[in-house]
Amino acid sequence: MNASNTANARGRLRRAGVLRPTRARDVAGSLALAGVAIAASHAVARRIARGASAR
Repeated sequence: MNASNTANARGRLRRAGVLRPTRARDVAGSLALAGVAIAASHAVARRIARGASAR
């Protein structure tokens, strides 16, 4: 899917009333959740790497 398809899909959803306008609070929450997900995935990767090097 390219940017044009994405923009078209978002426009159709907005016109249908499904997609709400983005609020700053929503963006901040999403960025915080992304940060937590990245930290968790790095912690899991470190644990796996430590386990692999112990063998």
